[in-house]
Amino acid sequence: MKPLNLDDLTAKIDNALETMCFVMADPIDADDLLEVPAMKTWISFHNESEQGFVELAGSLGFVQEVGSGLLGVDSDEVEEGEQAEGVLLELANVIAGEVVCLLGGEEVFFELGIPTSEAIELDVPGDEVSVAFDSMGEAFNVRVERGPAASQADAA
Repeated sequence: MKPLNLDDLTAKIDNALETMCFVMADPIDADDLLEVPAMKTWISFHNESEQGFVELAGSLGFVQEVGSGLLGVDSDEVEEGEQAEGVLLELANVIAGEVVCLLGGEEVFFELGIPTSEAIELDVPGDEVSVAFDSMGEAFNVRVERGPAASQADAA
């Protein structure tokens, strides 16, 4: 497994937030989050040798800012509930795409799952990388967990 560099992950997420969502956020140490935001989505990825997931957690205010940039509406028009969840699910697609690019580039192919609001956990021990952002007091956290594919883990 190719290691996932925290600095590269932070830069990719920061760039995606700025260029696609028009959200300016400052990276912070994930340990500095007092609590992980309540709104969460997950998206899985896998190939023949590796599996994992990306978890996104954001405060409602952060998700509303992302939705404003993605949808071209005022942030207060992004309503709590299904609409805000949809914004976070779409952001999961974007961030997961960036993660698999960092893990494999053009040499290693990964399949992405469908983003979901149902928690995903790996059944095998793996690596975990987490990065957090702050945007005017609103929090956002991305956690990537990965390990060997189920077939690889069974063989070990």
